[in-house]
Amino acid sequence: MSKDTNNISEKLLISNLSMVDADIISSILESYNIPHMKKSKGSGGLMEIYTGFNNYGIDIYVPSNAFQEAKELIDSQNIIENE
Repeated sequence: MSKDTNNISEKLLISNLSMVDADIISSILESYNIPHMKKSKGSGGLMEIYTGFNNYGIDIYVPSNAFQEAKELIDSQNIIENE
């Protein structure tokens, strides 16, 4: 997903996820045909390649026009505990 495809910007859906949580949320978004992008923080992406682990966290972005639907979907699943 690019930042300005058809003048639609991306918006941060959720931040600081573990790899497992990011994969679960990604699968849910895919099943509802919601485009999204996972971004590793810092050198987390490189660490993931070498060690299979990312201790810096993963952020998930969605198009701004799909944000509300994605947020409601993720909130209704109770995947991430609120701190």
